Amino acid sequence: MIGKAIRLERIIDRNSGKTVIIPMDHGVTVGPIEGLTDMRTTISKMVSGGANAILMHKGLVRAGHRGAGRDVGLIIHLSAGTSLSPDPNTKELVCTVEEAIKLGADAVSIHINLGAEKDHEMLRQFGVVSERCTKVVEGCPIPVVIAGGPKMNSDEDIFRMVEGALAAGAAGASIGRNAFQHARPDKMVQALSKMVHEKASVQAALEILKG
Repeated sequence: MIGKAIRLERIIDRNSGKTVIIPMDHGVTVGPIEGLTDMRTTISKMVSGGANAILMHKGLVRAGHRGAGRDVGLIIHLSAGTSLSPDPNTKELVCTVEEAIKLGADAVSIHINLGAEKDHEMLRQFGVVSERCTKVVEGCPIPVVIAGGPKMNSDEDIFRMVEGALAAGAAGASIGRNAFQHARPDKMVQALSKMVHEKASVQAALEILKG
């Protein structure tokens, strides 16, 4: 379907077939954090560095829309939880596939903590989302993207993780706070983009940060 193809090209580079995604969905879980207080400025820096897509909850779409500059793919995160909850590993659906489409999403994501006490409920939600998605687009092979996880100790650690993931066949990287909380966020995303799309080495990525 042409609509699906167009959306995929907004989040996956059509030449390299890979993607650099910047998750910015941390606010619901842990509250305001460094790098996510001025969404338009942060997103502009991520786009300047070469990010293919950003990931956020529905409430921040309007706050982050720049209305100018290079376009960037939008992935809306459908599930949420909070660190203040008695069970912070439990995630609930806070947005529907239909809402995400109305907000301009090119894709949606969902969080499941396998092994958590209520993982059966999260898996049920996953089934609901999958069913709704099939009513919007036909099934397709799913690319695997490595998630960056918590703040890492060094830039080289981040690049080594991405290098290993790409060597294992990952379709790209989804790097959040290690990018938008970096001292030079635009350069960090530029370095990651070079690794993902142009197969730049870890050393080359470190050189980009120094430039």
